[in-house]
Amino acid sequence: MEGSGSCLFLVFMISKQWLDALGSATGRSFRFPSPRVPISSAMRRSCWRVLDLIISADKSRPAIDDEVERLLEAAIAASTTGSAESPASSVGVMLDHRLRSAIAHMREHVSEITTIDEIAAKVGLSRAHFFALFRDQLNTTPQVFWSGVRVEEAMRRVAEGGALTEVAMDLGFSAPGNFSRFFKEHTGVSPSIFKRAARDPSPVTVTGVPREQQL
Repeated sequence: MEGSGSCLFLVFMISKQWLDALGSATGRSFRFPSPRVPISSAMRRSCWRVLDLIISADKSRPAIDDEVERLLEAAIAASTTGSAESPASSVGVMLDHRLRSAIAHMREHVSEITTIDEIAAKVGLSRAHFFALFRDQLNTTPQVFWSGVRVEEAMRRVAEGGALTEVAMDLGFSAPGNFSRFFKEHTGVSPSIFKRAARDPSPVTVTGVPREQQL
């Protein structure tokens, strides 16, 4: 599990103090009318621009701040309109039943050491067909999705106040240090910093497939 590779997730955590300060500085109100924020095409494009700026060799903090503000505006607009573009709102209906079963198995056995081939066999698929389903329906690979499942569970448990050592052991890491490196590689912050910043224990998703819609 620990040697399954790494992938990059772009996670935004909005501080109320920062949002209030931005509103005061710009004379605007940044309020989300709904807790649900569908991923619109404008948000997706803005996320890519933010990521490009962050990893750019000549990154400019003002440019990043401007793009984050545009992303925030797009998120509020999507929350206001309840855009039908959100993959999360319909992905549970579109997914092949074997893919839904595989995702459920990943989440139910997130603490166990397993392989992609074993998961494919559990749902009656060959390795090639399993990879093809992930590619065609989720635009990713099983390994990347598996990492996302583990990140989701780690974020949920840390946000709920779980002891970091206990979370690390429960998720199959041989040492807390390995868990901390995994967490920071995938979220950009250490689990201790994330724990201090997390205020809302509501479920998070980085895979794009909410738990309530996987079956």
